[in-house]
Amino acid sequence: MKSNILITVLTLFLSVGIAGCEDDKADTNFKYPPCMQKTIDVYIRNFPEPLSTPARIDKYLYNGKTVYIFDIPNVPDLGFTVVDENCNVICGGGGFTGENDCEYELEYVETVWKDNR
Repeated sequence: MKSNILITVLTLFLSVGIAGCEDDKADTNFKYPPCMQKTIDVYIRNFPEPLSTPARIDKYLYNGKTVYIFDIPNVPDLGFTVVDENCNVICGGGGFTGENDCEYELEYVETVWKDNR
């Protein structure tokens, strides 16, 4: 009897845990590197009201590798910075000077986060 109760409780616990994992995978937070969450947090703190054109994180291919750009369209003077999955800076450009130090072309893949507030 005790073993049946234990098995039932374990089965229920594992089922809830697995269902929770499936829900997490559907969350857009898993589409971009965890290190970018700090950038999102700083952005939201500095822009407590959503901008007319939402900020976003876009995924690109750069020289065969997956990279990301955090884009704030309403602030063009910021330019852009291309980072890898560990938030290491790969290259960048734009801003006041319009210079671009990216040696290869960026190929857009998808938008992985958007400020939908």
